[in-house]
Amino acid sequence: MAELAAQGISRLEILPLFFAAGRHLREDVPGQLEEIARQHPVSLHLLDPVGQHSAFVDAHASIVESQAQDL
Repeated sequence: MAELAAQGISRLEILPLFFAAGRHLREDVPGQLEEIARQHPVSLHLLDPVGQHSAFVDAHASIVESQAQDL
């Protein structure tokens, strides 16, 4: 974070590599991001977990479909 702030980056969007927003993502991660923001002059925005994005779901469905065709 110090390196990014030194480069002039003031806003970061965090894409959690989780399938869903479980307890860790709902409770622990926001506190960790708040602590980072207190230590560095950055605005951190927590996005929905990758598993909730339609492009991710579509990519997984495509992989499953292509594997089923090979059977």
